[in-house]
Amino acid sequence: MRGTISVFLIALVLAVAFYFMPQLVIHDMREAIKTHDQERFSQHVDYESVRESIKESLYEKISTEVAKKEESDMATGIATVMAAAIIGPMIDSLITPESIGAIIKGDKPNLDRQRQNDQPQNNDNNTDTKMWFESFSQFVVVVNKKGKSDDPVYLVFHRYGLFTWKLSEIHLKF
Repeated sequence: MRGTISVFLIALVLAVAFYFMPQLVIHDMREAIKTHDQERFSQHVDYESVRESIKESLYEKISTEVAKKEESDMATGIATVMAAAIIGPMIDSLITPESIGAIIKGDKPNLDRQRQNDQPQNNDNNTDTKMWFESFSQFVVVVNKKGKSDDPVYLVFHRYGLFTWKLSEIHLKF
């Protein structure tokens, strides 16, 4: 009987830890933002995946806008290719702990690298946050500025291992 209770308690503790781990990661990220601890913040971000998700969103938006035009000529195709060539390196250089931290707080990223520390401090009371499990290995956080429900940011966390979660995608409205 005692062994059954022990196994049940261990399973319960693991299930609770499993369920709350993404929320703990988000809390740790917010604390790292407040204390300007880039190393701690970066432990929870897969920068390469985040960059790729933003590039894909931008490429999709460009393709949609080009498809809307009635005249599709060679110049439009060349402009699309050139835009894609410029966007890739630009996104690579702009996705930093500071810019992602601003997005998580519901702010626009400060793209002036010399003034990164001068960004206004936003408290969590200015944002609405919704969270849910999309699947066993995917957790979604939607961040909105209060009163601006038309401009949400979707943060997608993926599981790495059993209890480790990392920010892997950011979906912005362009």
